[in-house]
Amino acid sequence: GGRWDTAKAIDTQDAIDPQVAIGPDGNAVVVWTKKTYDDGRANIISNTVWAQRWVNGTWLAATRISAAPAADFFAFSPAAAIDVDGNILVVWTQHATAAPVHSVWATRFAGTSWSAPALRSDGTHTTYEARVAAGAGIFMVVWTQDTSLPDTADPRPNLWAQRYSSTGWGTAEPIGYAVPATGDVAAHPHLSMNASGNAVVVWQQTQDAQVSIAGNRYDAGMTR
Repeated sequence: GGRWDTAKAIDTQDAIDPQVAIGPDGNAVVVWTKKTYDDGRANIISNTVWAQRWVNGTWLAATRISAAPAADFFAFSPAAAIDVDGNILVVWTQHATAAPVHSVWATRFAGTSWSAPALRSDGTHTTYEARVAAGAGIFMVVWTQDTSLPDTADPRPNLWAQRYSSTGWGTAEPIGYAVPATGDVAAHPHLSMNASGNAVVVWQQTQDAQVSIAGNRYDAGMTR
């Protein structure tokens, strides 16, 4: 009605890092990280990712969308997008003792329920800062990913992207500098996408000790 409503608590249990997306119909989703203490090991914290949908003027129940909490399991830094049909895609970063590399994971909401969490990066190179944007039935995910394997002094993070459409997930591919050199660092990506499926990503690029802004564009009409 042209005004702000009264603030309400959505989650009060050590909840951090909220992100939000809203669709053209006014429905929305909030995602965040919740700290969960493992009962079997005092003071060991595990993080899980949660989502809560705002539908037709009502907050629905919060849902854990990452794997169940366990000792030394960390899912964090979620991001969300909603397409014109109300489908939702959420991405986050995750690692655990059994798989210590930071990897990108994702889940979708398409009408009635959330899909099982699925690994989107290769699981062997460390990733950071996953972002997602939506078009008309299309989603684009970008993240930074080390070029070198873990425990390397010169990781050379680069930009990667993966597209989701009605036919499923495309192939993840590097979209940053073709051959990152020693000391190169791609970081802090931001992504936007229009209804036609065109996307633009910008990020902070360090090259030859110079920090600048780099970008790339996905043309949905271009054949390859």
